Amino acid sequence: ATLLLLLLLLKQLLNTTINNSKMAEQPVYEKGAEEVPMPKDQTEEPQLVLHSNPPEPEVLSMLEVKRHIYNARGGAPPYRGTYHTATGTVVLDPTKKLEEQEDDLMEGPSGKLFKIPKGKEPPSKWEDEEDCGQPVDMSMTAKDAFGESGDAFELVVLLPMRGMD
Repeated sequence: ATLLLLLLLLKQLLNTTINNSKMAEQPVYEKGAEEVPMPKDQTEEPQLVLHSNPPEPEVLSMLEVKRHIYNARGGAPPYRGTYHTATGTVVLDPTKKLEEQEDDLMEGPSGKLFKIPKGKEPPSKWEDEEDCGQPVDMSMTAKDAFGESGDAFELVVLLPMRGMD
C-alpha cells in the first residue's frame, strides 16, 4: 500500500513537471503583476509606447514647524493661567493658506494661534500675549507665516480651559 502511494505521488510529480515545462515554452506577456500565457493565435509580443515628453513628477516639499501647546488652568492664584504642556512638530503645505490647514495647526477644536521667533525659549507660563508672541495671520501661506523652510518662527497654540474651574 505504501509503495502504491509513493508511485502515485511520483506520477503526479512527473505530470506537473512536464506541464510546467510546456508552459515555459509558450510566450508570455505581463498583465499587471502576474504572467499570463499568450494566446496561441497571437505570435507577436505587445509593443511598448514611449512618450517623447513624459510628465514630470510633482514633488511637494512640506514645511515642518515646531509647535508649543499651552493649556489654560483654573484654581487659586498663582496657579491660574496658561501653562506650557507639550512641544512637537506640525507638517504644513507651504503653498496653502493657514486657514485651509487649521486642523493640522490646532490641538483641539478651538484656541488662539501665535508665533514666536525660532530658537526663543518658550515661557513655562504664557503671561501677556503682546509680550510673548505675534498673532498668526490665517490668510497667509505657511511659507509666508513661518519662513521659507519653517526656520523663522515657531507656532504657539493657546487652548482654553475645559470643564469646571
